[in-house]
Amino acid sequence: MRRVLLVLPVLLVSTLMASTAHAGAAAHLEVTAGGFLVSNGATATIATATVGNGTDLPVLIANTAGAGDLIVTSLALTSPGGIGWHIDPVIIQPTLPTTDPGGSGYYVYPRCLAATAGDFTGTLVITSNDPTNPSFTLHLQCHVDAAPAIGPPSMGVQWGSSPDLANGATVDFGTVLRGAAAAYGVVVRNHANSDPLHVASVTMAGDAEIAWQVDPVVVWPAFPLTIPANVGNTFPLLCNTATLGLHQATVTIVGDDPEDSTFVLHVTCNVLAQAPNTDDLPPTGSRATSTAELAGLLVMAGAALRLAGRRRVRRA
Repeated sequence: MRRVLLVLPVLLVSTLMASTAHAGAAAHLEVTAGGFLVSNGATATIATATVGNGTDLPVLIANTAGAGDLIVTSLALTSPGGIGWHIDPVIIQPTLPTTDPGGSGYYVYPRCLAATAGDFTGTLVITSNDPTNPSFTLHLQCHVDAAPAIGPPSMGVQWGSSPDLANGATVDFGTVLRGAAAAYGVVVRNHANSDPLHVASVTMAGDAEIAWQVDPVVVWPAFPLTIPANVGNTFPLLCNTATLGLHQATVTIVGDDPEDSTFVLHVTCNVLAQAPNTDDLPPTGSRATSTAELAGLLVMAGAALRLAGRRRVRRA
């Protein structure tokens, strides 16, 4: 019993000392801007923006592990114009004052507002109970490019992953064997920096062996179809390889591109019964016999036959 009484005071004293030490530990503010630890008075650059599309700089306000509670009483962001807080339903500004134990922290998001083009500056001042840096200053800068000029709708038509085709171009499925699968896509694209492209119709006429793919997997859009800038819609085509021969069809696309409001694409598909027999072709690396060479060989063969005939007559 005496040993227990002797040990308890020691434990109580140790606990009190540890608690007193933690309570007396100073807070230590650490600031990270864009993933990099910055010092008091440093300058951080917000990513370049374009007019109408602002950019953010994630700033982490943290307390060093093992330090006393960090209390932030003010987050003052000032700017002559062009830089402010990013506040939306997803990004919520902290309610001040904030208290963070050692090893914890939170983000705030200064934003390049990008209302107009140009270069902009700002200053973020963090006021806290950090005895070393009670007032921490982070200078901010950003550049805003002018928005690219928006032109009229610009329709581009592609065959699979091909470059843009010329109006009136002819494309093909290639040579396919009877019974084999043959599918390609007609891609109607609106180029970048363009107003929305409105497609009134995509139609096809010609041999019935070339037809649009329609099944539960392929869902066709409703017309008129609106295609935003830098977006393409694919219209899948099938070639029915059950019927031999050359099949042809014409695809017509009607949109509001002022230069090509009606785009025509010719499509062909050649169906063979079987692949060409490579045994009938000259071996790789050989050359074909010319007409002159063949005639020479025939003359030599004839002379040899005549000579053999003479020898037989003499023996007889």
